[in-house]
Amino acid sequence: MTERSYLTPRLVVGLGVTVLGIVLLLDRLGIFDAGDAILLWPGILVLVGVVQLLQPQTPSSRSWGLVWVLGGGWLLLNNLGWFTLDFWEALWPLVLVLGGATLVWRALRGPQDRRPHDDTTVHGFALMGGTVLVNASPAFRGGDLNAVMGGCELDLRQARIEGEEAVIDTFAMWGGIDIRVPETWKVIGKVVPIMGGFEDKTRPKQTENAPRLVVRGVAIMGAVEVKN
Repeated sequence: MTERSYLTPRLVVGLGVTVLGIVLLLDRLGIFDAGDAILLWPGILVLVGVVQLLQPQTPSSRSWGLVWVLGGGWLLLNNLGWFTLDFWEALWPLVLVLGGATLVWRALRGPQDRRPHDDTTVHGFALMGGTVLVNASPAFRGGDLNAVMGGCELDLRQARIEGEEAVIDTFAMWGGIDIRVPETWKVIGKVVPIMGGFEDKTRPKQTENAPRLVVRGVAIMGAVEVKN
């Protein structure tokens, strides 16, 4: 069985949204006055970034955590009146900067290496671009895939799961994640779609002892798809 950490960005988002909903509900019922407390909601984004940074990740995944911390911190300080420049007014220039920097980085990096790798875990991150990963590990244990305004593809057709189960955490925001698996695997979908979608296009497995791939995460105006 794959050893996993239960302290994940998805858990932080879930708890944060739940607490926020309870505060708003109590405010509507007149039991609790939310007042200025509601302005602290960007703290959820900061906590998501901190959790992402604390987890063992690749440099690209750590940069995603840094984006959450900086973006959430900016919104939080703006709500508290510490900034005169509104975050949303600066959003489009920031998007242009990130988009240009991504194009420069991809140009300098050259053609992407699509050769199979035998790492037991995978870590994919795509921001306004595309990432293609091919894994052929004989002892695959899982990993994480993040796509923001971009696409992330993972080919596991040559891999084998270590033990009975492997877990992949996914996060798709205005982007898509495409996972290809062997026909001998059984896919268990635990992705929460928020104005997005999750689709399992694999052929159903009749054997109960088939290796299981658990795909969990969140799709916000994005999509996660698994197929053979």
